[in-house]
Amino acid sequence: MTNSRATLRLPVSLTHTRARRVLGVAAGGFVRLTLALGSLWPSLSHATATSRELTTTATVLAVSGAETVLLKAERRRFRADSSRTDQARTDQARTERIKGLPAGLRHRVRVETLRFEGLRSKFRSLVLLPSTPLEPGRKYPLLVLLHAHGSPPVAWLRSGKLHVALDRLVAEGKMPPCIVLLAAGGFGYWVNWKDGRHPYGDLVVQGYLARMRANYPVAEGPERVAIAGASMGGFGALSLGLRHPERFGFVGALSPTDFAMAIAQTPKRAMYRRVLGPDDTMVACINPNALVTAGCGRSQRLALAWGQREGSKFRAGSQRLARNLARTGVQHATMEVANGKHSWRATWRQALPFMLEQLGQAWRSAPAVLVGALQHVE
Repeated sequence: MTNSRATLRLPVSLTHTRARRVLGVAAGGFVRLTLALGSLWPSLSHATATSRELTTTATVLAVSGAETVLLKAERRRFRADSSRTDQARTDQARTERIKGLPAGLRHRVRVETLRFEGLRSKFRSLVLLPSTPLEPGRKYPLLVLLHAHGSPPVAWLRSGKLHVALDRLVAEGKMPPCIVLLAAGGFGYWVNWKDGRHPYGDLVVQGYLARMRANYPVAEGPERVAIAGASMGGFGALSLGLRHPERFGFVGALSPTDFAMAIAQTPKRAMYRRVLGPDDTMVACINPNALVTAGCGRSQRLALAWGQREGSKFRAGSQRLARNLARTGVQHATMEVANGKHSWRATWRQALPFMLEQLGQAWRSAPAVLVGALQHVE
């Protein structure tokens, strides 16, 4: 009896010759080979072992050598281009899903996602644009706001009503239209940790400022850039601002943490130890009161506010800092909120317009390049 399952055997040289002809040397060789094999399939439908050897040989050839390099490079370029487009679309979609964003602000708020070298997390910040469309060719002052411990960036809008106070001051001519970054920083206390592996300060000074100048028409020069914050963010704003007068001309703080007092009260608190390390030698390098004593702040303007009923590391710390600012001759303004506790509702919502008005005065008294931008609101 004859075997009905005939076997088609192709010479090895023919197999390799046909594979080379189909594959060629182009990056798309694998695709062309697949099409070629598809056209040959009717004549090879009954082939068994040899046909499988042909397919295996072709596959090995397709994923080897220079063609693999070209294919990988092309995939990387495609992924990079797609990633930039997808990130912009994703950030815009996130704007639509921001929890707690006040009604009417979606057209003014943008999401900025930043991954900074040395930090594992992605930081999703918000950018608040002026109430009127951005004017082509115009540079806008920049305000960087640092959130409190456990308070998301949107709290400046949801709980602090930042946009209400800002728009009122602009309408009254007390402040120019500006761009505001509501920065995200997790629980990092906004300074570089002593371990050298958590650069939360560089995240602001290098990462966020560079991102804002790349993506928005913001002004350069310290006289048109301000930094401010609440609680943990107030400490961060003072510590970063006083150490970087070349970047920030105005520094504002609502109930800032006095690290020296905080350490004295709870010396073993895990959060403080993660920032400072096992000893307190770093405190003198980052604590605002120590920085002012060392001569920082002479070329800047500060605004400081706190609540009358806050804990001592906020209230007494702020009062001590205010006395030191007066003693060293640093330009500053202070506000104590009657019966104010450590919260948006009791203190910061009332103090925020005061701080913004002080900022408006600082920007109005800036050099002529900025004053000229204010002429239309005077």
